[in-house]
Amino acid sequence: MKIRLERVYPHPIESIWTALTDRRAIEQWWVETDFEPEVGHEFYFQDEPQGSWDGRVTGRVLEVSAPTRIRFSWQGDGHDTTVCYQLERLESGTRLTIEHDGFQGMRGLLLRTLLRFGWGKLVKRLLPEMASHIATKGIDVAFERPSKKSRIADKAA
Repeated sequence: MKIRLERVYPHPIESIWTALTDRRAIEQWWVETDFEPEVGHEFYFQDEPQGSWDGRVTGRVLEVSAPTRIRFSWQGDGHDTTVCYQLERLESGTRLTIEHDGFQGMRGLLLRTLLRFGWGKLVKRLLPEMASHIATKGIDVAFERPSKKSRIADKAA
């Protein structure tokens, strides 16, 4: 079982690649990490814990062909899967295809359902916010995620 999502962005491929693979960018729009786009690099993603899950995913970079493809293992909460980002340069921007593969059994089906929702939110809202920031201001200018600010304001109200 796998998740497959495809989305087209009006941003250059380099901005999407940076948002997906640069540790500084990932930490600004998604999660804490020590990710590096180098084959063999072992990394972690640290998200907020939810239920019995401690919020941590670990992995190893398996393949890199910058700026068009990266594939890595994804281990968390007893599941061992792989994720692949495939980017295609278009006249109007960039096509991103994400495949998250290797879900097995009933627990895998449940995780696949939960992660499909999470990946959907990332590619529809959060990734384009960061890619737009990178395309217009660069990676060295701090990015304050608008969707994160609105969540904080909603909690305070």
